[in-house]
Amino acid sequence: MQPSPGSQSSDSRGDPSPVGAGAPQPLAPPARALGASKIAAWILGLLLFHTFHVASTLILPFVLAILAALTLMPVVRALERLRIPRPLGAALILGGLVATVFFGAQLLIEPATEWAGRMPEMSLQLERKLRVVRQPMEELAQVADSVERLASSESPGEAKVAVRDSSGLIDMFIARTQKVISTSVVTLVLLYFLLTAGDMLVRGIAGLAPQASQKARTVGTLRATEGEISRYLLTICAINIGLGSAVACALFLLEVPNALLWGVLAAAANFIPFLGSLAVGVLLAGVAVVTFDDWMRILAVPSAFVLLTSLEGFFLTPSIVGRSLRLNPIVIFSGILVASWLWGIPGSLVAVPMLVVLKLVCDRTPSLMPVGRALSG
Repeated sequence: MQPSPGSQSSDSRGDPSPVGAGAPQPLAPPARALGASKIAAWILGLLLFHTFHVASTLILPFVLAILAALTLMPVVRALERLRIPRPLGAALILGGLVATVFFGAQLLIEPATEWAGRMPEMSLQLERKLRVVRQPMEELAQVADSVERLASSESPGEAKVAVRDSSGLIDMFIARTQKVISTSVVTLVLLYFLLTAGDMLVRGIAGLAPQASQKARTVGTLRATEGEISRYLLTICAINIGLGSAVACALFLLEVPNALLWGVLAAAANFIPFLGSLAVGVLLAGVAVVTFDDWMRILAVPSAFVLLTSLEGFFLTPSIVGRSLRLNPIVIFSGILVASWLWGIPGSLVAVPMLVVLKLVCDRTPSLMPVGRALSG
């Protein structure tokens, strides 16, 4: 049987397409259009980051309020199950937070101001003690000259300079405190409304789905993500409070002045992985050098802090939080740098919780799962 003429012409042309392939095919977007869209996306991202930086006074309270609402939402629901209305439960929680912060500030403001005022004296003591470490073999005459120079530096004129520097530090501390208070008030107001309207926000976001099945699935995903984020944030807060308490107890046993102040500082700085513990360790080493004369006692202070932070970072937190919420160290450092540039010290404190929230959302959103895998490395 001979092939038909149509099949011969088709074979002669070498056309591998099936019958009916003559239908119009969708055209791929030109490379120039793709390149322009990428450039526009980069420009939009840079403008967005610049807006976040310029409008930090407005945006930072929203970020803090959202993270706090995610942390405290299970507590509000627990009070609601006890037949306490949601507005009243949110008010009780915020009242407890404000009272805790107020009484804590009353305990810590005096020692913090005292240490800030002692900065010039501490610099002189550090210079004297570290000079001995750097030059252990210098002659007695050189030591005598150094002591004389230190003694002569405590003349009335230079004492006035020290007092002026101390007052400048206190003025800067007061200005920063006023900014912190104003930001805290706005954050608390936003947090109250988020806690009282949490389920309404979830239903509002789910209402954007076109079908009823998608709405139910969206509600389930949002609530599961919210619960996981809440458990993580509560766990990290509990771990950091425990670390701060352990640091305060260890420093108290080592007879370091104002051990509670350094414990609170260690707990807050532990929200900044690696860099926060490093900064507090260096600060405690300086405090030990200024406070003690025996080098064994001086070395005991940073050694105890390093031991406690190592136990927390290498054993406690990984075993409690788990591997699923681990982040790539490069992502952590990049997030801290970007958030610090955007919002300063508060930004560095919330950088890692924001990254974890982003990872959890990406892990539960099919289209964003590659982003979640990239964040975990």
